[in-house]
Amino acid sequence: MNPRIDPLAVHQLIGRAVYFHTLFIEPHMPAPLNVPGPRCCNHTPRNPQPTCAQALTDAWNALPVTAGADPAARCPRHSPDCCASCRIHQAAKSIATTWALTEHVAHHQAPAPTPVLAAFRTAAAAHITTALNLHLSVPRCPAARRTAPPTPADGRLPLTEELVALWAAATSSGTPIVSVLNHCTTLADITQLATRTETRQ
Repeated sequence: MNPRIDPLAVHQLIGRAVYFHTLFIEPHMPAPLNVPGPRCCNHTPRNPQPTCAQALTDAWNALPVTAGADPAARCPRHSPDCCASCRIHQAAKSIATTWALTEHVAHHQAPAPTPVLAAFRTAAAAHITTALNLHLSVPRCPAARRTAPPTPADGRLPLTEELVALWAAATSSGTPIVSVLNHCTTLADITQLATRTETRQ
């Protein structure tokens, strides 16, 4: 296992994502689009990868469960034999997209711009899948080989920005992220943070 990946920190990040999703996002999130995700590596003509049944036996399985209502988070041939990296990759995409959509509407009363959604979706998937591969020492599947793009860090989407920043810090030697959200209890609290940030800019 890569020494930069602390198993306790990874489990805490997973728990934080699930907790924040339940507390802040689920009560306000839009209905998912009925669009299935792509086929995973194990259901395409590629080299077989570690399966969900083999690799997702601990806290990691909580991420696909959290994204479970979104068909885009699943392989069309969803089964325990699906590629573990692909499943986490698609779950991370779904979670980040849902967070950004929900937050943007809550804070700014308008849909999030497509480039913003794409940046957060790609970055979250890249960082979280990298953490999975380093933590569990599973090979990185071709479908999950993505470079994390720069994401907005202007305080307009505090929850989604922190999701990406915390996972990025877990897979690098960067400066630890100090959360400003620990005392928030509702999405309205986070909206106040976003509003104050915009006022200062």
